[in-house]
Amino acid sequence: MTGIGPRQGWLAVWLGWLQQRAWRVLILAGVFTATCLWYVATALGINMGTEGMIAEEVPFRQSSISFEALFPQFSDTLVVVIEAPTPEDAAHASDALAASLTAQSGLFRDIYQPGSEAIFAEAGLLYLGLDELYALSDRLVAAQPLLGLLADRPDLAGLSLVLQQAIGQPDLLAEQEAAAALAALLDSTTAVAEAQAEALPLALSWQSLLAGDSDLLASSRRFLILRPELTEGALQPAAAAIDGLRAEAVALGLTAENGIEVRLTGNVALNHEELKAVELGGSTAGVLSLLLVALLLVGGLRSGRLVFAIVVTLLLGLIWTAAFATVTVGSLNMISVAFAVLFIGLGVDFGIHACLRYREEKRAERSAPLSAAFESAGPGILLSAICAAVGFFAFLPTNYRGLAELGLIAGGGMIVALIATFTVLPALLAVLPLRRVGPPRHGGGRRLPRLPRAATLVAAVAATLGAAAAAPGGEFDFDPINLKDPAFESVGAFFELAEAIETTPYLIHVVSDDAAEAAALAERIAALPEVSSVRRLSDFVPNGQDDKLVVLDDLALLLQPLLLADPSREGRDPAALEASYARLSQMATAAAGLAAPVGPAATRLTAALETLSARQASPAAELDERLMRHFPTALERLQTSLSVTEPIAQSALPPELLDRWQAANGAERLEVRPTEPLRDNADLRRFANAVLAVAPQATGAPVIISGAADAILEAFIFASSIAFVAVLAILTVVLRRPLEIALVSLTLLLAALWTAGAAALMGLSFNFANIIALPLLFGLGVASAVHFVLRLREEGDGEAVLRSSTSSAVLFSALTTMAAFGSLAISGHHGMASMGELLTLAITATLIATLVVLPAMIDLLSKRRRKTRS
Repeated sequence: MTGIGPRQGWLAVWLGWLQQRAWRVLILAGVFTATCLWYVATALGINMGTEGMIAEEVPFRQSSISFEALFPQFSDTLVVVIEAPTPEDAAHASDALAASLTAQSGLFRDIYQPGSEAIFAEAGLLYLGLDELYALSDRLVAAQPLLGLLADRPDLAGLSLVLQQAIGQPDLLAEQEAAAALAALLDSTTAVAEAQAEALPLALSWQSLLAGDSDLLASSRRFLILRPELTEGALQPAAAAIDGLRAEAVALGLTAENGIEVRLTGNVALNHEELKAVELGGSTAGVLSLLLVALLLVGGLRSGRLVFAIVVTLLLGLIWTAAFATVTVGSLNMISVAFAVLFIGLGVDFGIHACLRYREEKRAERSAPLSAAFESAGPGILLSAICAAVGFFAFLPTNYRGLAELGLIAGGGMIVALIATFTVLPALLAVLPLRRVGPPRHGGGRRLPRLPRAATLVAAVAATLGAAAAAPGGEFDFDPINLKDPAFESVGAFFELAEAIETTPYLIHVVSDDAAEAAALAERIAALPEVSSVRRLSDFVPNGQDDKLVVLDDLALLLQPLLLADPSREGRDPAALEASYARLSQMATAAAGLAAPVGPAATRLTAALETLSARQASPAAELDERLMRHFPTALERLQTSLSVTEPIAQSALPPELLDRWQAANGAERLEVRPTEPLRDNADLRRFANAVLAVAPQATGAPVIISGAADAILEAFIFASSIAFVAVLAILTVVLRRPLEIALVSLTLLLAALWTAGAAALMGLSFNFANIIALPLLFGLGVASAVHFVLRLREEGDGEAVLRSSTSSAVLFSALTTMAAFGSLAISGHHGMASMGELLTLAITATLIATLVVLPAMIDLLSKRRRKTRS
């Protein structure tokens, strides 16, 4: 093996020294491993943040860091989405949960209820558009007789009295608005009665009845924005806060059984659930990969001693690598957590080549089979480890810190695996040597089949052309939310909120130094076709207040009796309620003869009451409570809203609102929303680029995600180039034969192109987790080709190489690597799974290129040489 000789001498000396001290080496390795294991268990952390995986020097990261310094309220947030059957239930649940969490010390740094500020309850009607306010005014005036009766008698008796007056005084329903108001009330009552009959938690929403079509007043969804205390160094830093929040929600009865849905999202919840998936998926994948590799070793090596030696070496190396990770990076990110599976899948290759060569030397009855095996296979193992490490280390100079950390850990792991293979493995084989090995099966040794050369090369060319055509169609999915499991509560809530412009998490924030600049900037951004609205602090001061106050003054005068009412609901007599229930049923039956829309609504109510009476013995008290539970609150809100007499100034806005829009230094925040939901990467990038063209300092999810995509693509191209050039340089120094270097390089390029083309055809998107596959392929793929070429030097004949342990080791190593990476593919974490899928695809392509195409190319060149010589 020309070019490797000096290392053989060194290897011989080392193996001789090691075999004489095998037990001492193993004891020392055991003590060192135990120390490493303790260190890892006490010091290694996990950091699941995605934005921090890009270096801080990148411009979009600088903008994000500056924004977080001015507005820390928007970092590390937990968003609680509360949904209920009615706006009143949602508001009550939100208030109760916020009050309960505020009383819990040590769980949350900040608790914010959007829209719960007193100013919005007092002057909420001023935030309606003038047309909306006029429409609401007409609706309230039309419903005034109905509301007046109920204000005096807020119970079933009052409701039956409303129907009685409608029957006795048809002129009350002459106006369309009045008839529509009564019909709406009857339909809502019907819905409540039907829900009660089905034992469903629904009460009548008077707020929705009064608000009509106004989403501002009738939304049954509320939010809490929380900043939890994160436990430093914990594997799940938000666990205490999230568990405490869920416990409080249950204690308050905010459960699905009571019709209240409380869901968590926001970056803290997303990271928390993803971390659990990564922990479970990573540990499951690690254990599964080790089991699969061990099973393959048993089937392939058919020697308990060899399997034991390789597995022990692998486990020790894995622990050493974890200690190396703890020393160098301190914590694992959502990508680098996959280092264990990568180490198992790649580190086992070294032991396979060494052990199969050891068995071959033992079968040949060499005097020192162990030393001979490592002298022969050692140079290939050494070169493979260096090239694999180069493939990982290629990401170190890039701005993609997430993969750079994985590259550092896994690249270091390859060096660790090399050290373990040259120390622990030979020491184990020295104390547990193979017994006499029998002759190979079938007399001539196992041989990989050689396919017809011409057919192989034609198929390779066709596959290459097809891959070249398909590869440009590959997709790079750069939105990290798509790597998360949509079954997670936080992910499902995120996607649901993203479907509406008013609740989309894909907001862009722009910071301006003063109000005048903010106004001009907001105007320029709002003119963009990609932008639906730009919200700023001044927008919380209602416009057209003078005109709206006139409308409210007139409305307050017309509804004055309602403003003086005190709808107390204390001391309801059960017997009187039953009588009122019967009276309501009679009035509904009588009202069925009225004109539409009241008559049909009364008919539906009659049917619902009959069903309820049939299913429940005494339904009156519960129905009364369901129908009138929220009436006093709705009337109180109306009284408060109509009592406003002066315009609102910006100085009157509450501090908790001001702090979210204006920083301590006076800088103002603009909030930019897209014109439509951002459903794909193209929409997201288009929105971000449009705003950045006007405001380069912009930040927020779309800017961060698209900026990270650019940084990742740049890192991918740079790392791929480094990996290929570095591997080529190593091959040039070691092999020193242009033809061999060209063959190995061509094999790598074919495998890379096939991988890209197959991924595109299979619909497997590249993402920020699996994009390491192609640069890594250059480091991993060269290992198989190098082993093949070096053995060809030794044997001088391709047929002999295919009969040797080297070809079996190449195949067997690829199978164990695919098994290990395949365990990642079934991980519950989509990012890890995609990494496993693409790496498995890459190894498959490398295996085919090395064991099928490379021998055909060598055979073709050999025949041409023979013809030339002859």
